[in-house]
Amino acid sequence: MKEPNNETLLMAAAMETANKRLDGKNAIAVPSNFSVIKTDHFEKFRDQFKAVFRTDSLAAFEGYAASMIAERLPGTKSIACFLSPGDTGSNESDPSATIIFDIGSPEQPGHALNRAILKPEKTAPYKNILRINGHKTEQEALAEWIQDWSDFIIPQYAENIQIMDTDPRAKVNHALHSIRNIKISTVGSNESKSHELGRELSSMEKIDAQSNDTSPLPIGFLFTCKPYTDIKEMSFSLRLSVIIPKSKDSDFYFVLRIIAKEESDAKVLEEYKTCIQDTFGDKSGVDVIIGNINTD
Repeated sequence: MKEPNNETLLMAAAMETANKRLDGKNAIAVPSNFSVIKTDHFEKFRDQFKAVFRTDSLAAFEGYAASMIAERLPGTKSIACFLSPGDTGSNESDPSATIIFDIGSPEQPGHALNRAILKPEKTAPYKNILRINGHKTEQEALAEWIQDWSDFIIPQYAENIQIMDTDPRAKVNHALHSIRNIKISTVGSNESKSHELGRELSSMEKIDAQSNDTSPLPIGFLFTCKPYTDIKEMSFSLRLSVIIPKSKDSDFYFVLRIIAKEESDAKVLEEYKTCIQDTFGDKSGVDVIIGNINTD
């Protein structure tokens, strides 16, 4: 019988030592580079609870988290809910809230495998104003936009313009009529101009943008909607500008732009944080923190 060489003996000793350390862990060390292979899938139960709950409903998120905290973390005084900002000001991404139930503590760190994730979706009206923000819009397209979203908008006029009819629907009809009957002319310039309606310009750079009749043009719109289903309505001011190209063969177009957009983005995120905190309540032990966390 061939005697084992030193390399074999060393490997056997190392395996014995490794398996003693893994005793009771449902894992063993095998000779292939001493990889650790989990064996709990052969057992009736796992070594630890591991699950990720995902939803776009704040009510479902709160319900799952509350039951998980009560069942698995009884007596917990505080648990963090991390609200990742995402990009509330674009249609590319949304904020997300994450609770890691087994994150543990610096003294007793957990495996961070048991989570609940809330990923809300922007409402259709909010997506719409983000989509139109800063984009070139032709005359008929703007008129259609006003019609489509008339339930959410209130036209805004310059201080020296008085609209006698205070009914919101009537104001929308006035704005729609003036946009469709606009007349554009320029004086003293052959360059492309961007004109914020209602702002005075010098005679050398005069841009005349007015309706063909007595209906005044709005200088912008107040758009009121819920950015996300779970939070309250918020109002966004959009400034209306008319762009007149230098080429006579090119048509003019409009641009709607959200005023102080970065500030409004921050307000939306803060409102969502407040909404999550209010949903859980002060006695839940859940603290909402704006920021990302990496547990890798």
